[in-house]
Amino acid sequence: MSDTRSIQNIRETHVSFQVWLEKVAETNEENLARAKRGLRVAIRDELTPRQQMFLQMHFCEGLSYQEIGERCGVNKSTVCRSINRAAATLRRCVKYALL
Repeated sequence: MSDTRSIQNIRETHVSFQVWLEKVAETNEENLARAKRGLRVAIRDELTPRQQMFLQMHFCEGLSYQEIGERCGVNKSTVCRSINRAAATLRRCVKYALL
């Protein structure tokens, strides 16, 4: 009798855990979609054209800060500072998008 109860308890726990996992997965997908939307809006509305250009060159084209600086005629430290400020702005915007 106790073995039967133990097996039943394990099954119930397993089913409850499966339901919980499904809900968490849905929530994570929703959060990810909301974060992506927030990121796109933030890039468009909150960053300067220069920050947008530097981010594009660094993350999409794979250029180093030095290479971006040489192409744009600015110091490497200027590129670094611009990308860091842009990243901070984007983090703040995405954080609010998830609230």
